[in-house]
Amino acid sequence: MTLIPNLITSITLLLQILRNYYFITYLFFAIFVYMPVNTLMVFLPYLIDAVGGDTAKFGLLNACRALVEIPVLFLMRSLRRKLPLPVIISGAAVIFCVEAFLCTRVSNFNQVILLQAFHGIGGACMIGAASNYVYSLAPEGLNSTAQTLNGAIVGIAAITGNLIGGFLILNMGIFSYYRVICGTLFFALIYFYITIIVGLKILKKPIPSLKAV
Repeated sequence: MTLIPNLITSITLLLQILRNYYFITYLFFAIFVYMPVNTLMVFLPYLIDAVGGDTAKFGLLNACRALVEIPVLFLMRSLRRKLPLPVIISGAAVIFCVEAFLCTRVSNFNQVILLQAFHGIGGACMIGAASNYVYSLAPEGLNSTAQTLNGAIVGIAAITGNLIGGFLILNMGIFSYYRVICGTLFFALIYFYITIIVGLKILKKPIPSLKAV
């Protein structure tokens, strides 16, 4: 007997979230970012092989990335106090874009290792700022629902990115694929800035106060 009322309540809450301009535009931004960014690591063995490196050392790259990512995560609390969350998030997109561009220029395994610093910094910024931004945008009492929806979108984007990425690599090669990643991330960055400008200047919608998680 409670199924229909609960369903109506769930739909009402979902519609309340989906009417939030900044939340919806951010979800599209997240799709454009996480689709290519996830593949930066997933298809890294192809890049290692292309520069004549040993793909068995893939774990070493993960370790190098973590060595950079973990300290930056510890600094995120201080960084969030100094910079607005949209600035940190867009900064992460810039870092990922630069990483993808540099991946088209690498010629040896040591250079690939150095690039993990970019991924570590960008990843830490997204981890430390994205969830806080989603939290700040959600209507009061719907924070967990917004986080769940964001997590689902990010997961779907990652899976879709892997499927598309594998197809593109087989047809155009790894270096051309990283050019596509760079272009996609640049598009995502421009889109993010435009949505904020439109929201503030044209729609006159202030970004909700950023609340700490």
